[in-house]
Amino acid sequence: MTRTTSSARPLLLLLLLLSFSFSFAPRVAEAKGVHKYDEREGIVVWAAKIGSVSSPASTYRYHSLPYCSPKLERGKPLSLGQAADGNRFVATQYDVAFKVDAPSAVLCSRRLSAEDRAAFRRAVENDFYFLLDVDSLPVWGFVGRQEEGVNELWTHYSFEMEWNANRVISASVVPGKPVSLDDAGLDAIDFTYDVVWKETKVTFGKRMERYRNHQFLEDHMDIHWYSIVNSFVTVLLLSAVLGSILVRILRKDLARYSLLSDEEAFDEEESSGWKLVHGDVFRFPPAKGLFCALLGTGLQVLVLGFVVFALALAGAFYPTNRSALLSILVFGFALTAGVAGYTSASYMKQLSSEDRRWIGNLLLTVACFCLPLGCVFAVCNSTALWHKSTSALPVSSVLGLLALFFLVSLPLTIVGGIIGKNAAQPFAQPCRTRKYKREVPPAPWYRSPIVLMLTTAFLPFTAIYTELYYVFSSMWSLKVYTVFSVLFVVFVILLLVTSLVSTMATYVLLNAEDPRWWWQSWANGAAVGIYVYAYSIWFWVVNSGLSGSLQAVFYYGYSAIVAYALALMLGYVSFRSSLAFVRVIFARVKVE
Repeated sequence: MTRTTSSARPLLLLLLLLSFSFSFAPRVAEAKGVHKYDEREGIVVWAAKIGSVSSPASTYRYHSLPYCSPKLERGKPLSLGQAADGNRFVATQYDVAFKVDAPSAVLCSRRLSAEDRAAFRRAVENDFYFLLDVDSLPVWGFVGRQEEGVNELWTHYSFEMEWNANRVISASVVPGKPVSLDDAGLDAIDFTYDVVWKETKVTFGKRMERYRNHQFLEDHMDIHWYSIVNSFVTVLLLSAVLGSILVRILRKDLARYSLLSDEEAFDEEESSGWKLVHGDVFRFPPAKGLFCALLGTGLQVLVLGFVVFALALAGAFYPTNRSALLSILVFGFALTAGVAGYTSASYMKQLSSEDRRWIGNLLLTVACFCLPLGCVFAVCNSTALWHKSTSALPVSSVLGLLALFFLVSLPLTIVGGIIGKNAAQPFAQPCRTRKYKREVPPAPWYRSPIVLMLTTAFLPFTAIYTELYYVFSSMWSLKVYTVFSVLFVVFVILLLVTSLVSTMATYVLLNAEDPRWWWQSWANGAAVGIYVYAYSIWFWVVNSGLSGSLQAVFYYGYSAIVAYALALMLGYVSFRSSLAFVRVIFARVKVE
């Protein structure tokens, strides 16, 4: 639909690639240029957060539990992704020196009050974990355990470290010496630790492979792969059947209409079918500003999806580093704002004769995703603040997000809109639009817009429902998703199936002599988001094991945003496929 000058699109693509290169190059250089130690040099053990396994959104500062704390806390700066992931780094008192084994040492001795014991007991009962950072390596451990109904607190941790040359290769902790929190005579606790170093042949460049190679849900990988292959084959077969039916029927229609004389072709009393709507099929839809804004944002989400997959497949971030993924999503969305502005403005220029309407269209483009996201963020952040959780972004991070929006995303949207408006060519349509609308014949209930939308979206959803379990399990738990290659294949299948079934649905609509395909084609793809959100509700009830009001707010709020983003993306794919299809079939029919 959008035709541009030969230099506009390459220029936008170049700017996009340069933006991403400059954004991530410093991080890659930093990762390769540090982490070198001399023997006996101290290594800071940073405490990031504590949280509940059953409520991943309920994260708190490490020293919110009565652990050993220094007299003066020392923190370190947070990236936007780290802050969004609930991390609040603070230096601990663990004395770890490079390549130096340390026998059992006392970290501190604490006299536990009744409140302290109650705090530890609640943490154990709710399966609290802690996250440490040792030389930028994540180290997880549990606060305690429940053994035969007794709440036990781990008071000793063994640091198992591996080194190669002057680099730290791996770090982990093994708990020991549990004490019963239910013991009425428990008064004081000695928190102890030891450090053991071992040499390894693993190089520093491959130290993250242990996280990348971690098999997600090892016991179920066979079922996982079988389900993926089964869904892949099923979707391909169904798509082939739909495609063959569409081509066969369309070929017959084209042949029949080509053989008719002009007088017969326009005898509407004796003929029927999609050709009769040739004078209305390219009549522009109502609410053009909103329509173009949704299309622009949908393409932006699609581009962002391919960028994230490219970085994941290239190994730009390892699976356990959710902070990096969150940073990529935030900065990536801001940097691709020009795509939304360009696409939306170019569509608006073609569909509307009023030059000034493109300004309001750009404002809609900015608001159609950022406004719902901002509302959900405000509710979730306020709820987290009420619960005193580190899931609430600090003021500095909120100001950073606002600066990113007003200084990067908004200007790029405007610049992209100006380029798109000036580069847009007149709308190409093979048929003239009549002055007066043709009456649309009544349709049975099973061909109503809602039924058509839901039935069309069901097949694309079946292409991803198996993988959704693993994605949701990774998003809302401590489990790690590693098979990005499989997820990318499923992503491509989803786009292909959406394109095919939406084309089929558009043909059905036109064949029923209903030319109102513009919004309907977009809704056919966007309705997949409805199924995804319905699945998220089912997942919470049946499979998640999640609980708590804070977790519920985060889960349902951000699941809605994910489903909405998917709806925007697939709505764009569905419309573009239908537009191409409509242009092809009406261009091949003789119409005077």
